[in-house]
Amino acid sequence: MAAESANRYSNEEALRLQFAADRIALAVESARLGELERLRRGSLSFLVEASDLLAAPSTATRPWPSWPR
Repeated sequence: MAAESANRYSNEEALRLQFAADRIALAVESARLGELERLRRGSLSFLVEASDLLAAPSTATRPWPSWPR
């Protein structure tokens, strides 16, 4: 799009530019929200796994084998 004069666009050109800017902003916001959702799911997966490990009954009373005395 060429400006008719310096820093001046027709109403139609301005509307097209605004429409394009709105579409780009929507795509950027959608990508940002998608990334936040991905991070949230990763955090929740970690918490679920940690919770399962902490809730599981311990199979050993010591972290090392018993040594003969």
